[in-house]
Amino acid sequence: MAVCRKWSWTVGLAFAAFLSGCPAPDPSPTPAPVVRSGAATVKSIGVDGDQPGLSMVTGVGKFNGFDAEFAQWLINRNKWNARPFVVPSRDREAVIQEDPAGETIVISSYSITDERRKLVGMAGPYLRTRQGVLVRAGENRVGSTNDLQELTVCTVTGTTSEKQLREQGITRLTLVDGFGECVELLKSRQVDAVSTDLLILYGFAKVENGAVEVVPKLSFGNFEEYGIGFRRGDMAMCERLTQSIKDFIDSGTWRTYYRNHDFPPELEDDSRPDPNNLDPC
Repeated sequence: MAVCRKWSWTVGLAFAAFLSGCPAPDPSPTPAPVVRSGAATVKSIGVDGDQPGLSMVTGVGKFNGFDAEFAQWLINRNKWNARPFVVPSRDREAVIQEDPAGETIVISSYSITDERRKLVGMAGPYLRTRQGVLVRAGENRVGSTNDLQELTVCTVTGTTSEKQLREQGITRLTLVDGFGECVELLKSRQVDAVSTDLLILYGFAKVENGAVEVVPKLSFGNFEEYGIGFRRGDMAMCERLTQSIKDFIDSGTWRTYYRNHDFPPELEDDSRPDPNNLDPC
């Protein structure tokens, strides 16, 4: 088993808001003037705190996972004096829009979509994954998405996972604020399955010590391509982040981090974006 590094960071004020259960205001589309911020400085990086393998709070100010290590790599590469903080999925656009200086970015299993591009800028992708299903260990009721239509499935509000489930005709959904909550509901038999990105599900399967398992050979929907969210229209930031992602992949660091967190080897090639075919700014 690979040894995963843990980064010690100071958790920002948004983490306190997250813990208190106070949601940020709903984001809204804003005009996108072309902004060239020159130094493309970042002072705050929003990350998840509830996704083992990607970004998980492991102690006070401590995180572990692919996204968390990538965030620290970006800080080191660009010599930013940046402070990561936990941001719930529902608040990702809001924390970017509410920073008037444009010095907040988000790295939080943040799928690139046309709808999100109307609200924030997105650089990437830096990681790719399809959607899958998590069930209690030993259960065999699910072999295809059709089997989910008569079951209660948990996912997180406002995510692309919710959208893809509805597109598959799966409507008996339990919507919560975090995937850790979904897994607890699954273990206590309050839902029948959890569905989201496969890499997230494999992370939970690993830390739950055999209590839950990913349904084998079941994936569906389009590839989710994770990007870095930033202030919409900031061309300098887009260019810096895109070049950083290219260097991250080309240098071999991407592969090291992927393997550090024991993601399935058979998914590695599909999960690795082409560094020469990133989204243009």
